[in-house]
Amino acid sequence: MVDSAHGNRIAHGVEVISLLAVGVVAIYFRVHSLHNAPGLNGDEAWYGNFAFDFFHYSPEFFTPNGNPVNPFFIIPTMLLHLVFDPSIALLRVTSLLSGLAALVVNYWLASRMYDRRTALITTLLLAVLPMTIAYSRFGWDCSQLPLATTFFIYSVIACVRWPSENRVRLVWGLLVALLVIHPTTIFLAPLAAFATLKVLRDELPHRLKSFADWIQTSRGVIAMVSCCVLASLLIHDWRHGQLIPYTSAERLLNSLVLFGDLFSGKTIYFFISGAEGNEFVWMMMRYFVLIACGFAFRAGLKSPHEEERLLAVSLLVSLSAFFVVGGPKALSPNFERYSMFLIAPLIIFVARRIAIQTWLAQKYVLPILLTFGAVQLVQFQMYYFQHLQTTGGTSAATFQTGVVEPKQQAATYLENLVKSESPITVITQDFHCYQSLRYLTYLDSKIQVLFLSTDEELATWLREIPDESGAPQIWTMSFSRDFNTLKKFLELNSFTTVAGTDFDNFARQPVVTVRNLERLSG
Repeated sequence: MVDSAHGNRIAHGVEVISLLAVGVVAIYFRVHSLHNAPGLNGDEAWYGNFAFDFFHYSPEFFTPNGNPVNPFFIIPTMLLHLVFDPSIALLRVTSLLSGLAALVVNYWLASRMYDRRTALITTLLLAVLPMTIAYSRFGWDCSQLPLATTFFIYSVIACVRWPSENRVRLVWGLLVALLVIHPTTIFLAPLAAFATLKVLRDELPHRLKSFADWIQTSRGVIAMVSCCVLASLLIHDWRHGQLIPYTSAERLLNSLVLFGDLFSGKTIYFFISGAEGNEFVWMMMRYFVLIACGFAFRAGLKSPHEEERLLAVSLLVSLSAFFVVGGPKALSPNFERYSMFLIAPLIIFVARRIAIQTWLAQKYVLPILLTFGAVQLVQFQMYYFQHLQTTGGTSAATFQTGVVEPKQQAATYLENLVKSESPITVITQDFHCYQSLRYLTYLDSKIQVLFLSTDEELATWLREIPDESGAPQIWTMSFSRDFNTLKKFLELNSFTTVAGTDFDNFARQPVVTVRNLERLSG
């Protein structure tokens, strides 16, 4: 008996130490090498430029994608730029704080809405997911979605558990705030709608009340999901003016695979670092995610508690609607931000369904989740940090990086140049180069950065350069892979490139090229 108690204490101690270790590493991965991993993205730099433009009364209140500026993201970013000089790490602080706050807020709300065990499991899963780690260190406004949707999902649960009109108003108010952060959060509207039905059900006409009760049954769920699947056969492809040329079964299979990849990490590695990892491990992780979700929804739909059933039904409707409208593309690398709103609600729902299965939770849940978390963190080290630090990155050029980020190297080079020479104008045809260089040199009045996106714009601008000795210095900045194309175009327009240099990544491969322009004689 004594030996058994002693063994239990040892096992509990190992479990606690393991949880702490996983948690500490997950948090460390959010703050490590913010200044250069990955390379600076032009969309990140755009927010820094907006902050400075706002101080100079010339901001654009719509993002490059045409969405209204997210005040919840831009205001903290602006406040930071009132105090600190431009830097890559500074652009990512708002995302970092949002990612860390999501863990704290989830633990606090889960422990009050449910219990500490659920709080621990949900927080652990949110902490170790590659998607949440990567977006905690990437300066996009959708990085706030795990935090914002955590508030939203618990407000829906509270509204169902303790019905009141004030809570209904809170739920819809939070949904509006979510839409400000990212428009794809409209797919969470079914959760708000079902919670409203629950609160106002007694005030509904008898037939509508009966329908509201029916849609929470298994038959109602099957009917709604079937309608969504059938609708996918008829959904219109607005870009090409035709019906989508493949069956809903293919869309469903592709969506399920990409859905699993969203949680396994494969999506984010492909998008940012470019790493190609162990396909077998990712396949196993994908199955683990899909089985866990299937188990959770089955348990939720069969639960005797109305709260559990309502949450399962509304989430299934949200997923089905997202599947019909977005399809596989909205889950694929480079578009995975469209599905960021799914992360926290699904983690909280699935983890809670698992936590209350006492036959499973007492012995197996934490060891399984610790193993899952350890595998995720080891993979993040290998396929994110290590891959970037050995290859420099094999994804988009803007994400490639070095000991000093290449676009940062270029900015420093140009700033040192104008210390001893006259002001210069830097022209670029790449959005990421333009936004990044403009941001990093914003406070240097002797450097002007111009974005001439098309060949026609560039040719017109070159023709207007004064043909005299007193003409200003003109420099070009481009990604090295595009430099030869740019050089040939310049030569066709009577210019050549002379002095300048390349800036390398970790693998000593040129990423960014900066050259001085000179008019060809004759």
